[in-house]
Amino acid sequence: MQIKARPSQHQILMEEASRLVDQGCDHLEKGLYLQAADKFRQAINLRPDIAELYFNLGQALTKAGSVSEAIIAYQKAIELKADFARAHHELAVIYGQLGRHQKALTHCQRIAELATANPVAIGNLATALRLAGRPQEAIKYARKAIELKPDWADPYITLGLCEGEMNRLEAAVAVFQSAVERFPNHGKLWTNLGAALNRLGRYEEALQTYTRAVSIDGGLAIAHWNRSTILLLQGQLAEGWQEYGWRKNAQDMWKPMATHNHTEPLWDGRPFLGKTLLVHYEQGIGDTIQFVRYVPIVKALGGSVILEVHEGLVGLLGCIKDADLIIPSAKGGAVKADMHVFLLDLPGIFNTTLQNIPAEVPYIQADPVLVCQWRARIPQDRFNIGLAWAGSPRHKNDKNRSCQLSDLRPIFQIPGVRVFGLQKGPARGQIGAHPDLPIIDLGNLLTDWSQTAAALANLDLLISVDTAPLHLAGAMARPVWGLLAFVPDWRWMLDRPDSPWYPTLRLFRQGPDRQWRPVIEQVAAALKQEIGR
Repeated sequence: MQIKARPSQHQILMEEASRLVDQGCDHLEKGLYLQAADKFRQAINLRPDIAELYFNLGQALTKAGSVSEAIIAYQKAIELKADFARAHHELAVIYGQLGRHQKALTHCQRIAELATANPVAIGNLATALRLAGRPQEAIKYARKAIELKPDWADPYITLGLCEGEMNRLEAAVAVFQSAVERFPNHGKLWTNLGAALNRLGRYEEALQTYTRAVSIDGGLAIAHWNRSTILLLQGQLAEGWQEYGWRKNAQDMWKPMATHNHTEPLWDGRPFLGKTLLVHYEQGIGDTIQFVRYVPIVKALGGSVILEVHEGLVGLLGCIKDADLIIPSAKGGAVKADMHVFLLDLPGIFNTTLQNIPAEVPYIQADPVLVCQWRARIPQDRFNIGLAWAGSPRHKNDKNRSCQLSDLRPIFQIPGVRVFGLQKGPARGQIGAHPDLPIIDLGNLLTDWSQTAAALANLDLLISVDTAPLHLAGAMARPVWGLLAFVPDWRWMLDRPDSPWYPTLRLFRQGPDRQWRPVIEQVAAALKQEIGR
């Protein structure tokens, strides 16, 4: 008679862990992610030495939205198994989604080391290098991925974007044109080609390219949104507003400064008597200043209007009497409203065209008490000019729209002018680097936008790049000259020296050389004439 050996403790633990893993995988397939995670944790308690169990736990936690816990699980898997490529991949994806591109790059590099001939690993490394701000290195790996897998479109996108980020725009266009010939039905490639053409100022070609992209993929939000900006730039406002609404679906590009999670229905422009409407900002301070002009039109259609704005604008916009309540962004989620609307949806809701832009100015006024206080700081015995030469460095186009204080040197050389610096942020530090320029720095006194408005009320002219003070001066009907990059933001349109949005604004535009010097020379010549009058 043969006696059957009793299973060892190790075998018992292995069998129980295997049973728990099977249950966890079953829960995972059914979408029961938290239950799956619980099973995988139980299995880990039995066998904490198996890397795959931590990987399974990471998968369940990722799907359950517990990202920080998932990261810990994947890291533990890699501790136990350093060459665990799938765990490295999951961490690279998570860190990329979180915007932690250096972390993502570390794991992409490790994957590429483990799979030196794997085109997907090489292509992902190229993408990670680009997102980490290393486009020159990324180009090498993008080309290698194309060589290994020429029928994969993603490395072409990375390669073209890298060329564009290095301002080799013609090269970027060439990459994307070659790619769309190989992949004629790839909407994202057509979209990126359009973006490269747009940066070259080839707007009609860009518009046709975006139109081709949406004909291939009607749900490609970024192509619709980019198409809208070309239409608006060309003055085709009616069609442009229809497309502009797609920005809210382009989640990989559209990152509104205010995160709104309102459950109330979106307002569509119908009368709302007896109800409350929340009008909330979505983008930059300049956008808010430009489009609060629509609040009186909104108010005329209904009951109560709550206006939610950036915290620093609350005091300034108190002059807008048609808003029943003005609140800072931090309070937006606490208000009760029947409907809500994004501020930049209002031009489309009201069918705005070049002929009916509500351009009556001023629609923002400075506080009279603050104006008097600022009059004591700004003597009126000379021609007083305010300067703002840079926008927020977080703006995606800031390196093109901003200039240097030193670029404005010709303005300081004009007799009879006194120059005041209205610059805030890092660029304000340029004042100390140029002690030879006689500029009076007001930056530390501009503690909120009410103070900036009062300062503008005491200046004869503001000269500014495309940033918020320019909008404020225009909304206050103050004399303001705008300095625009060769490829301007859509709201300034093309070629014209004025703006239908701001009657007191005069525009000076870069030429195809994209240099500021000719622009400033034009400004200086115009300024001499202005002072002469």
